Amino acid sequence: NRTIYRILDVIINITRSIPFLILLILVMPLTKAIVGKNTYYGRIFKKPFMIQQKGQYKDQPFRTFSNGSFIGGYSDHYPTYILISK
Repeated sequence: NRTIYRILDVIINITRSIPFLILLILVMPLTKAIVGKNTYYGRIFKKPFMIQQKGQYKDQPFRTFSNGSFIGGYSDHYPTYILISK
């Protein structure tokens, strides 16, 4: 039963993302029509206060939790944002 579970788990995880991908593709022309701009730039918000300064994880994002304990960081990844321009 464990083998069947793993096979079904992989199939379900792959197929459940398909409707979202279809929606993304269908919404892109609508977004361009509403915004009226053609160029999009993805950026990463990475400021010095968000970076681990020392230790094993130096230069990595300063995490909020480590081993289940709050360590006062911000996230385990850097935020991203999109710039829309002409």
